[in-house]
Amino acid sequence: MTKSNQKFTLIEVIVSLAILGLSLVALLTLANSSQQRLFKARELWQNIHMLTQAAEYYLLLPSEEPEPITREFFDYPDFAVNVRYEDAEDISDDFTGIVGQPPLRCCIIELVRNSDRQPVETIKVDRIIYDNTTE
Repeated sequence: MTKSNQKFTLIEVIVSLAILGLSLVALLTLANSSQQRLFKARELWQNIHMLTQAAEYYLLLPSEEPEPITREFFDYPDFAVNVRYEDAEDISDDFTGIVGQPPLRCCIIELVRNSDRQPVETIKVDRIIYDNTTE
């Protein structure tokens, strides 16, 4: 009569533990990279939100020399907004030099981090500057 031994050998236990350890490392690595991507996506969304809020403020003002944005409207103490106007680029000759046409200017709005004074995000918007003076 032979007995059937249904126990696991030491090698089988070690191999199964190694496979379990590798799968746990892969799972934790995946979770960590996912968390980093979520953090970057949230930071990008927040930067774009702040930049859009500043663009809304400055594009509604009629002047090329607007007053600084107020804390009432832009309440982010770690960031500042720089705005400047330049001549619009890459405009066809068909649209420039037309008599009576208001000039097309490019409004450049930069979101700047206060800690290192480096631009975080920038947006460029072409806009027509109307002269509000009457002759």
